[in-house]
Amino acid sequence: MGTNYDHVFLPIGGDEVVTHNLKPRLASGELLTGTPVVTDVTDNGSATGDLTISGSTLNALDDAVNDFLASQAIKFKVGTSATESETYLLKLSCDKDTGDGQTVVDYLWVHFDYPCQ
Repeated sequence: MGTNYDHVFLPIGGDEVVTHNLKPRLASGELLTGTPVVTDVTDNGSATGDLTISGSTLNALDDAVNDFLASQAIKFKVGTSATESETYLLKLSCDKDTGDGQTVVDYLWVHFDYPCQ
């Protein structure tokens, strides 16, 4: 795995909805289809808190601010039981609408590093 993955920073002790843009990994006009899969692939022993991932779905609306269309990003809820700063590496995958069984895969660093206020 490379090291140029996107990073998201979230508060410790809360569940947050994350939207990860996959448009840069798609050819012009391609969309995602089906149910995306989000899994924790953090090396064993590097994170001490339990991670929860739920509700993975495709974005339903265009996002003009971040320049991606509906079905070009994965949305999911993530949280941890950790009480101190933790970092997790997530693997995100979803089928493309190309009809030939292609799947797009990307990785995302999730950092829980400041408390909820």
